[in-house]
Amino acid sequence: MKKVKLTSLILFSMFFIISIDAQEFICPEVGPVIENRIEKSGGYYKPASGTFRVLVVLAKLKNDSYDPSNDNWPAETGGLPPQNMLTLFNTKGALNNFFDVMSFGRYNLEPVLHDRVFESDYELSHYLNIPGQEAGLRELNREILLKASEEINFVEYDNFTGTNPGSDGIVDMIYLVYRYLPNDLASYSGAAWLSLENNIQAGNVIISNSFGDDGSGIIIARGINSLEHNLFTSAHELGHYLLGGQHIDKAFQLVLMSSSFKYGPFNVNRGMHTIERHYLGWLPTLSTTISTLEEHPLSDYMTTGDHLTFGDYDTLYVMEFRNNENSFDGAVDRGLYIYEITNGIMYPPKINVQTAEGEYNFSAILGNDLNSTKIERLSPNRYNGFSEFSYRVYNSAPLVDGDINCVTPFYSGNDAYGDTLDAWDPYYNNVYSIYSNPRPKLSKLQKHTFAVVVGRITSDKLYMDFLVGADTLKSPPVKPYNLRIRKSLSNHPEIQWEIVQMLGGSLFLKHLIYKKNTIQGEYFLIDSVSGPQNYYTDETELLHCNDCSNQYQVSYKIKAVQHFPNNQPRKESVFSDAVSVLVEGTMPDAQVKSSSAKEKEPSFLTVYPNPFNPSTNVNYNFKSDSYCKIVLYNMLGEEIKLVFDGIVKAGTHNISLNLGELPSGNYLLSLKEGNNLHFVKLNYLK
Repeated sequence: MKKVKLTSLILFSMFFIISIDAQEFICPEVGPVIENRIEKSGGYYKPASGTFRVLVVLAKLKNDSYDPSNDNWPAETGGLPPQNMLTLFNTKGALNNFFDVMSFGRYNLEPVLHDRVFESDYELSHYLNIPGQEAGLRELNREILLKASEEINFVEYDNFTGTNPGSDGIVDMIYLVYRYLPNDLASYSGAAWLSLENNIQAGNVIISNSFGDDGSGIIIARGINSLEHNLFTSAHELGHYLLGGQHIDKAFQLVLMSSSFKYGPFNVNRGMHTIERHYLGWLPTLSTTISTLEEHPLSDYMTTGDHLTFGDYDTLYVMEFRNNENSFDGAVDRGLYIYEITNGIMYPPKINVQTAEGEYNFSAILGNDLNSTKIERLSPNRYNGFSEFSYRVYNSAPLVDGDINCVTPFYSGNDAYGDTLDAWDPYYNNVYSIYSNPRPKLSKLQKHTFAVVVGRITSDKLYMDFLVGADTLKSPPVKPYNLRIRKSLSNHPEIQWEIVQMLGGSLFLKHLIYKKNTIQGEYFLIDSVSGPQNYYTDETELLHCNDCSNQYQVSYKIKAVQHFPNNQPRKESVFSDAVSVLVEGTMPDAQVKSSSAKEKEPSFLTVYPNPFNPSTNVNYNFKSDSYCKIVLYNMLGEEIKLVFDGIVKAGTHNISLNLGELPSGNYLLSLKEGNNLHFVKLNYLK
């Protein structure tokens, strides 16, 4: 995904003026909030069904020498349209295909590309020297359109009165596309108006300067951008005529009408969201449930429109399986995207992306400009936190509400474009409920309690359980979060986390503690703690550094396990995020075997044979008399058998262990010697 640097940010009039490279996207808002968008399904100002014929006019400045060899639009084309423009605006080209796919064949946008490029009468300096805001641009636009009117019959493009078929004497839609207009002349890369001083009489019809029902056009200021960039810019600007003049905040690449000039990164508009397609009548009826659905399949949203919603327009939860089967899909991650939409009856709605990695408090360390501003992700805040989709810097200073604009990915592991931890899946985070981070709104919970559990993902389907009311008790525990390591009073690593609750209560909840070092490579179970306890001290490691030349890294993860009595099925969460720390000593698998080291060599634990059926031998060696406890656990961390508990003499010992009464499978044998804990994984094969 292309990352774009922002070099300065200045508030100007109703939109931002940005020092930009050609690829960045800026679009001013052009119309009011629509209070009841649902009331008018379909296009709001222009038609969104059937065939809509639009004119495309290409133009360039006289003696345009900017990036003359640009592959997308060379400075010299002999007056003919460049290949990229032919590909984009062909009658069955890229723009037509975009709306055909988004509308499921309901909308045939038919661009008609004029067969030559018009050139201005004057060079750039002439238009820059005309006094008045956008005065030079207005003169340039008028000049080009008058030239075009000498060759084009504009009457052919007057086929609608607003959204209704029929002529009204006003040209329906013109794309006026320039090769390159610098920021000093056009401070946006696209705009949903033609920026004229007055309307233009073109034969028997008017080219209107307005936006809305009688608006006549769109400006694309930098045609030298990539085909992809110009495709989404062109689709976005027409989207203002179809959906409304405002932008949808804080959803970025997951919607077409992203507020990319105001709230986030540039050039981020992509395929349409469920709510956008719904407004336009392309998804006329939302797939809504009020009851439990188990193993509910979802197909790729972008290509099929498949989705699931819960709630109403006041607070609507939308679920889409983004499988990246279509190039228009801007989702970075693959899995279930969950959105919390408020004010859905209006345009624009408020969309909060419920990212699987959670919501957080942030802080900003401001630099001289945005490139030197650093953003630090602090503690999780599932009640009022922010995700990377909703955190922004405004005019190089944080707002009172704490938003920080992630124009570039300032904070490690997160990205304003979205990242690979956003979607809910069976591996990273699979349960969304009132106890997850983030959590659904409380106002909705007063009406219904619900949980979403992502079960499995195949090549073309995602299967989920949508659980309502009492059925939420079927949900596994939510993923533990906010792991951190502190030093205990005795200098051991103490792992802490947020208390994980369950919809059915925490009476039978355990947390399993897993550990690894960089040599062993895999996590292994070391212990478990019950119920409300949200910390664990690893007494086998020391954080106090006596000899700092001997240190190694250990990492921890935990799982939450729902442990029922009476042999009911047990459920466990996915792993938490990992935390790591440097501890004192040499890694266990890399110990130096010098004579002095052998004298201090710790006790060891071995099992042979392994795998076995039904018996094996447990061998261990103590260098001195010590307390010893040997326990057998299953892989959920539940104690199966106390093998030995008592004082043993120094020397080598052997115990025969018979598992004949147990089912075959993997088990864990722990040996505690004083404050030291050793583990061996057993493989019992009947």
